[in-house]
Amino acid sequence: MAGIENFDEKYSIHTINMFSKKYQDFKKVDETKYFNSLLFLTILFLFKLKLYLDKNRITYLIFVGFLKILTSHWRPVDSYYELKYSFNDEFFSLEILQVMDRITLFEIEFDTVIYSMQAKKFVHQPPLSLLILILSGDIELNPGPTQAFNLWSPFANKGLHFLHLNINSILPKIDELRQVARNTNAAIIGITESKLDPTIFDPEITIEGYILLRKDRNRHGGGVACYIRNDICFNIINIFPVEIEGILVHILLPKTKPFVVGIFYRPPNQNNFFEVISQEFNQLCTDNKELYILGDFNVNSVVNGKSILGKNKNFDFPSSSISTIGKQYNELCVMYSLSQIIESPTRITSNSSSLIDHVLTNSCEKITNSGVIDLALSDHHLIFCTRKLVRQKFNFHKQIKCRSFKKYTPKNFVKELKSSNFPNYESYNDVNDAYTNFISLLSAAINKVAPLREIRIKNRTHDWFDLDISNAIKARNEKLKTFERTREILDEENLKRSKTEVQNLIKNKKKVFIENKLKDNVGKPKELWKVLKSLGLPKKCTPISNICLKSEGKHSYSAEENAELFKNYFSELANNLLLKLPQAPNIFGSSSTSLYYRPYNILPNKFNFTKTNVTIVTNILKNIDPSKAAGIDNIGGKFIKDGIPVIALPIAQICNLSIKLSSFPDACKMAKVKPIFKKGSKTDPKNYRPISLLPLISKVFEKIIHDQTQNYLAENRILYDYQSGFRTNHSTDFALSFLNDKILKGFD
Repeated sequence: MAGIENFDEKYSIHTINMFSKKYQDFKKVDETKYFNSLLFLTILFLFKLKLYLDKNRITYLIFVGFLKILTSHWRPVDSYYELKYSFNDEFFSLEILQVMDRITLFEIEFDTVIYSMQAKKFVHQPPLSLLILILSGDIELNPGPTQAFNLWSPFANKGLHFLHLNINSILPKIDELRQVARNTNAAIIGITESKLDPTIFDPEITIEGYILLRKDRNRHGGGVACYIRNDICFNIINIFPVEIEGILVHILLPKTKPFVVGIFYRPPNQNNFFEVISQEFNQLCTDNKELYILGDFNVNSVVNGKSILGKNKNFDFPSSSISTIGKQYNELCVMYSLSQIIESPTRITSNSSSLIDHVLTNSCEKITNSGVIDLALSDHHLIFCTRKLVRQKFNFHKQIKCRSFKKYTPKNFVKELKSSNFPNYESYNDVNDAYTNFISLLSAAINKVAPLREIRIKNRTHDWFDLDISNAIKARNEKLKTFERTREILDEENLKRSKTEVQNLIKNKKKVFIENKLKDNVGKPKELWKVLKSLGLPKKCTPISNICLKSEGKHSYSAEENAELFKNYFSELANNLLLKLPQAPNIFGSSSTSLYYRPYNILPNKFNFTKTNVTIVTNILKNIDPSKAAGIDNIGGKFIKDGIPVIALPIAQICNLSIKLSSFPDACKMAKVKPIFKKGSKTDPKNYRPISLLPLISKVFEKIIHDQTQNYLAENRILYDYQSGFRTNHSTDFALSFLNDKILKGFD
């Protein structure tokens, strides 16, 4: 019955109704003859239509077997062609005759089958159960598990996979594109006709594990985007004018010379495209760099059924067979020894097929695989190439260390801290020994209630992207294959309808998921913002790629070497800035400063730090933000806040010891420094700014010292009355207002 349900409703029902009506009309003349003829032709037509739709070889074998059953049991009827021409249009509609004439699958010779039927006598018609069984069309001769075709099998091989797709608007298709990235583990995904503008924020179209580069035109056409896996070092190359829609990057890999990957889109009416990029390519090809250029060039490289470009092509084609743009494209490839390695059509319609999405490279020997993926995500097919990697292995999954909170509760943590038996740290003679002992006991307690474990970060699909969507995408891709085989209008309409159904399904699933999340998190601002951010609200931070620095003409990929380069640069930065400053005049020396503050009864050695207490330390600890990143001691704010009832006293004792000995713990001076890329070349350390992550407990010491110092300065009015920086209840607005008032008074 599955086969009957899969019949095209328009043709199958129309045909059955037509034959039923004709049967009633001719029943009065000769019931037996016309019943046998009509029944046979109905089965014949439905089978031919079914074979035409799915090209099932097994169905054909069963059909032939069924015809043999007919030849053994049914009375002879006229041959197919005799029936066809012996009746007028009242018996066969012209539409049915044309469809029957057009369908010729598996080289079925109906004349031979009908001729064999004439030699037999039919006694009775087959049972209805046999007819239904044959019409089902999905019977296996040897049923059992079969291995389904894997669309993503080319990406199971090692290497760097470069992908390109003319997506025809990326925003409504981003969820499917994320699934493509997950299935392929591509190093670079190039997108043309992204159809974006500045109103679309990066988080709306980001892919987890990838860094997004984009060059927009508008929401109506054009635009290029490029996704680069975040474990790959790269440098952006800005050499093309604004009118060229393209992104070019240097890929930096260990033990490999840097090579260039580009994503380009040439609008059909841009006639100077190849001339412009040809001039700029001169800068790239001076060092014999590898080039991999992917994009939609709107140049059909198939002429008269043959590819004009490809591996080992000599470009010796008659000028009459190539357009002017094609000639410019050909000249560009010859000049820079580029080969077009895609050989199958990338855009197929009901009346044409063209190869306009290309992969150009001057290093064919390093390409291990290339081809076209029949992905019905757009009206263009996905193209890809794989560059071999011999020495370097890239891990798609990232290993990180985190704490397990399965058995953690604040109550258990406090209980574990109490059993640690912190000593009286004010009795110590060295603040470093006291601080080290405290951190070791605190860390041991944390490790017991929330042990560290190593986990692997995977790229996950969004929660709304479920099995229903995956099955709908598979069904759509199958209809694409059917259309490419038949090129029939009916199959094209089925494909378009399937594309719309997939998009609507994704949209509805996403809508329902977000609505449910918003309802569930009413009154929960933190969770609500998480949901809103998943929709693509701007984020403060952007993903960063692996860092590759250049020093003395060599690229460094090692984390240890890069850390040393950053340390040297950042440590020398302050001294270098001081050397550039002019020499300060020695006006305010120690003697002049003492004379200035003497009328205010401020004398040397009058200020001294006082001991703190548990109450002050507790208030400071309560104000620590638990979301703040931990320092080099890996003690997070959550543990500090939950452990306040126990750790407030030991911290107060260490602070008092530090004040008593006038010594600050050395461990509190050590910070994790994270370089954040600003702009420019990613291989130059000066284009990074350092972010220092100090231990959170050190901020308690700093706050205690700061408060005592600030109170002394305020009480004695030592600070300038109109100083706005680093003072509470003062801001830049206050300073600007004061300056504005002073200027206005000057006018008066």
